[in-house]
Amino acid sequence: MIRGIIMQKQKSMLIAIAVLVLILMGTAAVLLLSNIDNKHSNQEFFTHISTQPFIDSDMPVVNDPKPPEIDDSEPPLSSQPDTMNNEAEEQSVSPDDAGTIESDSMILDESGIFAAGDGTEEFPYIIITAEQLSNVRSDLSAYYKLGGNIDLNDEPFEIIGFGEFSNSAWNAKQGFQGVFDGGGYAIIDLRIDSQSQCSGLFAAVGSNGIIRNLLISGQARTTLNNVNNAIGILTGYNCGLIEHCSALSTVLGSGKYAMVGGIVGTNEGTVQFCDNTGYVHGKGEYVKTGGVVGINLPDGIVNECTGNADIKSEYRAGEVVGWNEGIFN
Repeated sequence: MIRGIIMQKQKSMLIAIAVLVLILMGTAAVLLLSNIDNKHSNQEFFTHISTQPFIDSDMPVVNDPKPPEIDDSEPPLSSQPDTMNNEAEEQSVSPDDAGTIESDSMILDESGIFAAGDGTEEFPYIIITAEQLSNVRSDLSAYYKLGGNIDLNDEPFEIIGFGEFSNSAWNAKQGFQGVFDGGGYAIIDLRIDSQSQCSGLFAAVGSNGIIRNLLISGQARTTLNNVNNAIGILTGYNCGLIEHCSALSTVLGSGKYAMVGGIVGTNEGTVQFCDNTGYVHGKGEYVKTGGVVGINLPDGIVNECTGNADIKSEYRAGEVVGWNEGIFN
């Protein structure tokens, strides 16, 4: 009888253990399925954010496409990747939307050649069309700000301002002396075909000039076989401040002692927090070719810039600066 009671207790204990094992196995299965679901959700999340373009108005960034293939004999003009168009698409602003660019404190441009503003620091001229961009040449010392992306459609664009190398010195007195704020927007498909000594969107940027927060794509080339030509997609010669600018550029420069840069040809000011991707080609005796700056002169500062361009030069070349005589961090 005692033996029967012991056997009964052992049987009950085995049943309890079996039930406990089943409960633990069920709990483990639920946790496994939950982990799989979470992993799937995380994969979807990271896939989503990795495919979304991002432009920070405080620090514009351009995607890093593969540089175009270039024929050594004659580099093509239209070698720009179209990444800039895709990134900038959502930011486009039409002339009808100009009134919504700023707050109710915006004032209208009495001259009628800009979307709004009076050219002061408080109320900069607002630019939303190619024509308004060209009108910057009417006042090289005013304040300007982009109110949307501007597509120049690869049409030839007249250089803004003037600069030259004479009497063994650079002259930027007729260069841009104002403030041009891109606001994180883009100038798309700029085309500069130049016979000028200083070539770019701006020929030169003077000591008081500031260009910042701008994305720019396009091409600039000069076939002028002069001495000391300077060319960059943004400016040929800078002695002001250029910061937080990104470019997708094809820049082709030529001439003896030419200075060819992806963003700035010759720098005697400050270029900082800028980057360039594309193609930069310098042709000529003693030419200096750089992914961002062609030559950095003794008073020049190049700080925290990156270059990812396909660079070809018949003399000196550098990923960021082709030839440095100043401060280069």
